[in-house]
Amino acid sequence: MSEHKQRLPRIALAVFVLLTASAVGAFFGWVGGSMYVEKPEHAWLAPLGMAVGLAGGCITACLWLMAMFHEMSKPQPELIIRRGIVFGMLAGLLTATFLHTALIAVTHMIHMIRMAATCIVLAGVPAGFLVGLAGGLAAWAVVKWGQRHG
Repeated sequence: MSEHKQRLPRIALAVFVLLTASAVGAFFGWVGGSMYVEKPEHAWLAPLGMAVGLAGGCITACLWLMAMFHEMSKPQPELIIRRGIVFGMLAGLLTATFLHTALIAVTHMIHMIRMAATCIVLAGVPAGFLVGLAGGLAAWAVVKWGQRHG
């Protein structure tokens, strides 16, 4: 099989994970930014949160992909989904922490720290779980495809 056909599934996985994590990060960034709007003149925090969430989603997706490509090279495909979920939860935790830290730093709303911690745990980790599960299933499929067409 040509080298191009061997790389195509990994490229598709990378595009899928980057788009999914970016969309989830942007959505939750918008929601998170909206929670910091206390006055009408602070309405710019929602788009800022969206931009920070998008950037955080892209960065953590790249970290997730690096870890998963390393895992995919190991001869244990049955662990890929589980590791994708664990790495996804860590990525969600990291992205949500990055988002709320940036928003608190910009707004100087230290009193929002308890709410931010709650959001990190109740939104960031479950979102990371779902993206990690979807990405882990896709990575498992890529490994299985490679074993069949290797």
